[in-house]
Amino acid sequence: MMKKDSFAGMLYREFYLSRKTLLTSLIIFAGFALFALLALMSLYYGNIGKLLEFAQKESAGTVFPQSDDFFYHARRSLFLTLKILPAVFSLQLEIAGTDIAAKDCMTSWNRYLHCTPVTPFRYAAVKTAVNVLLTVGSFLFGNLYMFLIGLLSGEYLSYTEVSGFTAVLVIIMLFSFIGQTFIILLRNRDKGMLVSFGIIIIATWSAASAIQNTVPEGDETDTLLQAAEQLFPYTPLISAGLLAALFAAMYFIFKRREK
Repeated sequence: MMKKDSFAGMLYREFYLSRKTLLTSLIIFAGFALFALLALMSLYYGNIGKLLEFAQKESAGTVFPQSDDFFYHARRSLFLTLKILPAVFSLQLEIAGTDIAAKDCMTSWNRYLHCTPVTPFRYAAVKTAVNVLLTVGSFLFGNLYMFLIGLLSGEYLSYTEVSGFTAVLVIIMLFSFIGQTFIILLRNRDKGMLVSFGIIIIATWSAASAIQNTVPEGDETDTLLQAAEQLFPYTPLISAGLLAALFAAMYFIFKRREK
């Protein structure tokens, strides 16, 4: 049982509630990582590589003059997909915060907390600490996987891959933080997630429209990667700003309910 407003006790409770979600996320991530590893071994040493080589030989000297370039890009695209996609599944860990918020609403835990010595500062600090640990875990798992795949294949982890992955992580952080805030504020998981999806969809649509209007057609992906590379050095500041916003939201929501 949690003793008074013990920070460690409250932190333990958060992770205890999310243990099934975290375990499921890790299993899914490990499954995709294993599948990608087997597929990459097949690409380099097994049937997938042999099939591509056979198709490339069969197309040589035919009406398909650019077959070498096509198969090179096919191999490259497959490799990058298997290297990056499983890493993205590590970001499921970040969503565990919304699961905790939903369970708190279903059990009216936040109302009970007002009968304890827990202060708004302690409550916000615990929520922020949980999300810091989830973010660090997501970042480490994803980049460790890409590093190991790069090490095994001889194509080491690049700056573009790290910056691109980190940009996706920041977006997931934003979604998770908005979700937690509105779930707790509205005291309803479905309504909170619906509002969060609406905000993210509007923001994504606005960004996509801006990119489409400012860059030549077909260059959107390169532009996004360039933006990710340029923003990567500022990622710690951006992440700190998001965490500070989450702390403030949790603090004022909890304080408002004291009235």
